[in-house]
Amino acid sequence: MKKIIALVLAISLVFLIIGCGEKDTSSSNSDLPVSSSTNTTAFVKPENYASVLLVTINPQFKLYLDKDSNVLAVEAVNKDAESLKDSISYKNQKLDTVIKNIVTSANDKGFVKENANINFEIVEKKDKEINTADILTNATTAANSAAKELEITVTIDKLDIDTNNNSENTDSQDSTSSKDESDNISSKPTKPVHTHSFTNATCTKPKTCSCGATDGNALGHNFREGKCTVCGTADPNYTVTPLSNKNGYWEGIYISNGTYYSVGLNVIGDLSIGVGVGDPLSKMEQEIQDDIRNHKDEPDYKESYIVYQGVEYWCARGSNAPLATIVESGNTITLTALDESTAQIVLTRTDENTLTVKSCTQTFKDMLEDIPVGTKLTFTAN
Repeated sequence: MKKIIALVLAISLVFLIIGCGEKDTSSSNSDLPVSSSTNTTAFVKPENYASVLLVTINPQFKLYLDKDSNVLAVEAVNKDAESLKDSISYKNQKLDTVIKNIVTSANDKGFVKENANINFEIVEKKDKEINTADILTNATTAANSAAKELEITVTIDKLDIDTNNNSENTDSQDSTSSKDESDNISSKPTKPVHTHSFTNATCTKPKTCSCGATDGNALGHNFREGKCTVCGTADPNYTVTPLSNKNGYWEGIYISNGTYYSVGLNVIGDLSIGVGVGDPLSKMEQEIQDDIRNHKDEPDYKESYIVYQGVEYWCARGSNAPLATIVESGNTITLTALDESTAQIVLTRTDENTLTVKSCTQTFKDMLEDIPVGTKLTFTAN
């Protein structure tokens, strides 16, 4: 009986020791520190991506795209990219929007220098139906658009997996090996792609690149009074108002050997042309100068006292010739003196309100003062 009791006590003691041991072990584990690595989430590739675009500025990102070029995920490949990734918005965004975000953020952080180089490279293609050339074109267009808005100059290179015979990556790669291989990818020589550099559009040509590509439309002529205000081309459909239908007079001024000349042409009523002559006030006697200046605002003096280009003139002489005819032929106007068929002045109509002396016969010069070729007469309405 004593043996049985002793055996029972021994068994009870064993269970008691085991129970105490388990309790102590549990208490000891609860006091262990939690590893910081449990708070770090490794990048995980999206399951349904169709292609991967590597973007290098120097911040380097991998963009995981679906078959419609929507960005499913953005992977920061290097340290510069890590510093930017929180500012890159990509959820529910198209590729071009994300590219603009990357270029803008990189510029804000000072990674985009003058004449910076941006590389686009297709590094993986899971869906053979994907048009990688379109992806690269869209990325290039978006980068150029962002650069234009930021008023910076960039050079863009792009490389297509379809034309570079690169082997496609597999899904078995983990995030670490993918990052290491991306460093090698960025060092591969890329094939330069022509980036258009357009000249400004003209009246007849759109923006044009040296390669022959064009952008937009020609500006078109801005015709005014028979000429384009931009390039000077004559308006083929322009017709001027005949001189006889313009109610006013034409006047031209020129200086010859220090003397002031004013040519006046009247084409309404009594046809005539006259030349008023003004002598410099400074060449007259001082008493006359003082008298003219003292009375210059009075009616008898006002029309004869002229200040032109800062010089005072006294216009008290001149000559006048009545005209027999004024003949217009296109832009050429011929004035013939009354009773003097050989006395002619020929003018050119340069626009609606300007005539230019083209020639003047000696006979007419004898009747008037010498009117130099090139003298311009401008119309003033009554």
